[in-house]
Formats: sequence, structure tokens, C-alpha cells
Amino acid sequence: MSTTPTPTSTLSPYDTAVATAIRGCGKTQIQLAKELGYDKPNIISMFKLGNTHFPPDRISMLAHATGCDALELYRLWFQCHKPGVWDGLIATLLSANTSTAASPSSGATFSTPFGAPQTSAEPGNSIERPSHRT
Repeated sequence: MSTTPTPTSTLSPYDTAVATAIRGCGKTQIQLAKELGYDKPNIISMFKLGNTHFPPDRISMLAHATGCDALELYRLWFQCHKPGVWDGLIATLLSANTSTAASPSSGATFSTPFGAPQTSAEPGNSIERPSHRT
């Protein structure tokens, strides 16, 4: 395995976002490694350089440790590694939610895929796809 630094311009958007989150959080590699469940802090350097891909099953942990947007990281991971799946997932979630949502007059509560529960009688009860930061 090469330990030569990889220029950021050759990293995928997902790897770039992970590296940016790590660099910008203000924590040491030792602190981050511990918070992310790794024994050896050098793995953090490997993520920053793009020598190792950050595993998607730890995205929530990274978001909590660095303050980055977990949903954005998931979106980028899917776009880089499973193109088309993200859009299908979002369409399915939105379709399932809108087809099972109660009528506005019922006052029933339902959960949105991107936020806190809403009461169907509340203004703005329609669910829209969130905008993504670039």
C-alpha cells in the first residue's frame, strides 16, 4: 500500500468531504480515532489522504465526532459507490410517506424521512427533497 499523499483533486467527492470534515473538526487524530472506534490513530491520516475509504457504516459516528452533515455524506457515498441508488431511495421514502400520510384534517402525527415528526394539520406538512450543499 502506498503512503504517498494523494492530491485532494484526485479524491472522490465522498473522500474529499470526509477529509474536509476530519481536517476542520479541530480534534487530534488520537481523539478522532478513539471516537470512531479505531485503535490506531494513523487510520485517520489514511482517510484524510484518501489511501483508505471511510466506511459508510461509520458515517453517523464521523458526523457526531466532527459536526459534519451525515445525510450529505451518505448522499455522496451513494453517488460515488452506488450511482442511482440514492435517488431511488429518496423517491421510495417520499412515495411511501406521502401515500401513508393522514389527511390534513385528521390531525394525525406522522414521521418525515428528513426531520422531526409533524402533525398533518400543521402548515407545511408536505415533504420535499432536501437541498444539498455542494
